[in-house]
Amino acid sequence: AHCHDGATAARLWDALALGSELLDRLQTVFVDGGFGRRFRQHLAGRGLQAQVPMGVVAHKGRFFIHAKRWVVERSIAWAGTNRRLAKDYERKIQHANAWLYLANIRRLIKLT
Repeated sequence: AHCHDGATAARLWDALALGSELLDRLQTVFVDGGFGRRFRQHLAGRGLQAQVPMGVVAHKGRFFIHAKRWVVERSIAWAGTNRRLAKDYERKIQHANAWLYLANIRRLIKLT
């Protein structure tokens, strides 16, 4: 609670990127404006570009909806409609990922 988002994200990034083939291929990371300069410099030191989405789709008062962020928020909301993903039941991350894949497959089947 007493740690800035950028500092926490930098530590988490290093922990996740250790053995991840997916993160090794990554070139651009879309971040929120609240992450600040520290996290962007941290990513730049690892050869990655941190980009804050600027394309505003709509705004209401001080709230702005960005095109890239909306995709992420919508995807999380779709996953949340699956009852199994509503709570953290799984002990292992591999099992949680499997249920997430299944939820997305079910959603795509319903579209066709």
